[in-house]
Amino acid sequence: MNAESPPVSAQCSVLSTQYLARESWRLILPETFDGPWNMAVDEAVLALVGEGVSPPTLRFYEWRSPWISLGTGQSATDLDVAAIAERGWGILRRSSGGTAVLHQGQVGYAVILPSQHPLWQGDLASSYRRLAEPLARGFTHLGAQVQAAPGSLKTTFSAGAPGVAARVCFSALGPYEILDARGRKVIGNSQVRRRGASLQHGTIQISGSQSEIVDVLANVTCDERRDLISYLSSHVGSLEESSNRRICPHDIVDALVVAFEEALGVTLAVGSLTDVERARADELVKSKFGDVDWTFRR
Repeated sequence: MNAESPPVSAQCSVLSTQYLARESWRLILPETFDGPWNMAVDEAVLALVGEGVSPPTLRFYEWRSPWISLGTGQSATDLDVAAIAERGWGILRRSSGGTAVLHQGQVGYAVILPSQHPLWQGDLASSYRRLAEPLARGFTHLGAQVQAAPGSLKTTFSAGAPGVAARVCFSALGPYEILDARGRKVIGNSQVRRRGASLQHGTIQISGSQSEIVDVLANVTCDERRDLISYLSSHVGSLEESSNRRICPHDIVDALVVAFEEALGVTLAVGSLTDVERARADELVKSKFGDVDWTFRR
């Protein structure tokens, strides 16, 4: 464990006394959807929580087929569109920041709460610290040995990272991100802050190292590909490798549901999307996440 980074439980032990009172959140259990619908649902619930229509929500989801999501400000020229099409993968642009993520066989999650909620108070690092506790606790329940990156860390790349690493989200490491025992990232997180509500969502690596994304980056030499694959293999881990056992998506969800209730003192009540949320998500697929002009606007 890095000396700058005490156990996550020690970093966040005051959480439950700050705001629990058995606060109730809606729990949406995972279903498998295409990429645009997954991102549209996150955005729809975010908007409707902000409007006071939808309740605080913890949502889990899976991806029906491989998709690459670009960060909201990332240039689409980072990707080789023809190579992606040859593989039958999709491309979309998410509303949160960062750079490209390959969504293939992972579990996605989203925490969506009113912006005045205590979880969001302070700077971004403070909220990442608070949400690191249930995430790390859940992974520990699965038998994975994990730790949090130092809170003093600025989002950065390790020494010796190839230049093209800047195009791949899992290449970078930010404060309080969850690492395996070898210091490799096992989950990628990002946030969207709005006036009425805020969201943290992320991609949990069950297996693999995101290395397949290297083959669909544009204008990359063979040496750069080789170096980036090596870099990702040594900087991206997985829950299966860390726990040394086979892990199914429902195992992760079960462990995290328990961990969120334990760590944050909330009650998670199973629910589903409302007709209003589904209608808003459908609009967002058409106007944004499934729209080529939005995806390739940069």
